[in-house]
Amino acid sequence: MTQLIKFSLLLTLLSLNSSFVKAQHDDDGDEHGHADAAATATLTAQQQALVNIKIEALQQRNFEYSIYAPGEIQANGYTSYLVSPRVDSVVMKRHKALGDHVQVGDKLVTLFSESVAEAQATLKVASAEWQRVKQLGRKAVGASRFIKAKNDYELAKARLIAFGLSKNAVNNTGSTLGEYTLIAQTAGAILSDDFQQGQRVEAGHALMLLSDESHLWVEARVQASVQLNLPVGSLAQVKVAGRFYAAKVTQEAHTIDENTRTRVIRLLIDNPNDTLHPGEFADVYFNMSTA
Repeated sequence: MTQLIKFSLLLTLLSLNSSFVKAQHDDDGDEHGHADAAATATLTAQQQALVNIKIEALQQRNFEYSIYAPGEIQANGYTSYLVSPRVDSVVMKRHKALGDHVQVGDKLVTLFSESVAEAQATLKVASAEWQRVKQLGRKAVGASRFIKAKNDYELAKARLIAFGLSKNAVNNTGSTLGEYTLIAQTAGAILSDDFQQGQRVEAGHALMLLSDESHLWVEARVQASVQLNLPVGSLAQVKVAGRFYAAKVTQEAHTIDENTRTRVIRLLIDNPNDTLHPGEFADVYFNMSTA
């Protein structure tokens, strides 16, 4: 109500001043022939204070704004682990399934491989020979046989480790020849498990994808024509399902996607409560400033 009264007073003052100036202008125009001259209205300091008018010098100020880009939540490729056999194998047993959360050392899948069976048999022979030679000693068997027996034993162990067996599995001489179990190398959730029991898989075939979802990627797609200065560490707001999350720029692609004609800006987002999951769409708002 007070603002309405002040506004009414301002209109009244302006009206009175305009009428007075116009009347004075008309008289001057009749006398001097300048009827088309511009008319002005002036407010006194009391009138300006009455309606809360403030006059300040124009100054340059920092203006903050945001730029929008569509995005998608993705698994952190730097903390993910792809579980795959390193030699042609057959799937014998599944220990974990899609969506399970695992810890380091948990059993994931048991496989069988002829190559692993041969390597395990070779290790047993090399181990027995090395134990005999070691008990007899270097002087009794000679330096050449001693070194050869030791190298054959270590080579057989290294070959099994290269096939993906853990050190405990390599040292377990009572296990079934050819069978070996892949274990989790990192803690996280199983995001994919593309295999079935009894399936024959080739070396390198992806069986499972483990990912630590406590830190996820957000890949925002920006039009190639948009020039953004986004150094590493720049802040952004990510909106997913109506909730906002803070994120930081970690990488910026220097190539253009030939299908979408956009470039990718990758952000890192914290996900301590496991509320975000790879595959979700997101709205990304980059914090910009004119400073």
